[in-house]
Amino acid sequence: APTSLWELPESSPKSSLMTEERILSNNRQDLTEKRERELKKVNGEINLLVDDLRIKQTSAPEVSQKVYEEKFGILLSPNQAPKDFDTWVMQLGSDSHSVSILFIDIDDFKSLNTKYTETKVDKTVLPETMRLIESLVRLRGEVYKQGGEEFIVLLPNQDSAEATVVAERIRLTLEEHVFTINDSREKLTVSIGIASWPNHGASFCEILQGANNAEKEAKLCKNTVKLFQPTSSDR
Repeated sequence: APTSLWELPESSPKSSLMTEERILSNNRQDLTEKRERELKKVNGEINLLVDDLRIKQTSAPEVSQKVYEEKFGILLSPNQAPKDFDTWVMQLGSDSHSVSILFIDIDDFKSLNTKYTETKVDKTVLPETMRLIESLVRLRGEVYKQGGEEFIVLLPNQDSAEATVVAERIRLTLEEHVFTINDSREKLTVSIGIASWPNHGASFCEILQGANNAEKEAKLCKNTVKLFQPTSSDR
């Protein structure tokens, strides 16, 4: 015990050693978890790079029998999406395979229409956005025009983690892209929701609804990607 108020009690060597061991153990666990996250991210980026090489070496798949959206003729019709989904599900089967859906919505799209008119935006921003998304998804899946400023992406044989990598790449590409409208330069962002079969549902409608719900959550922050998190009512 200390003999005066100015003396500090000596700590037990055993207690100090145990504290140091706990700190080292926690640090090792944090480092391991960080390494695992980084490895998953790197693995996803490697897969995308491999796909990019395939794109350069392989011609685009034949889609002449598929139906395109009429107004722009760039992306597939929304009515084509459930047909493709059912085809891929039948081909893959549910044994360790996935089909993921991205639901993409342009942020603050109404303000662009108000500023430049819908006609001008339809001739500049929308077709350019569709071509950018299509170029990033080519050979990985298909892109469909869903609504005025909404698009869906089907990614066969890609689970939620792989779909998230693709979604982040789409989000970042659009965030960095500069659009020219009249003589003005504009930038935009997108919010993206993700859901995957069979983890988030058994049918196209269920997976699409899950991706849409996740997109609505992403819309609260804007310029972000959210994975669908089912609640008890969704099961």
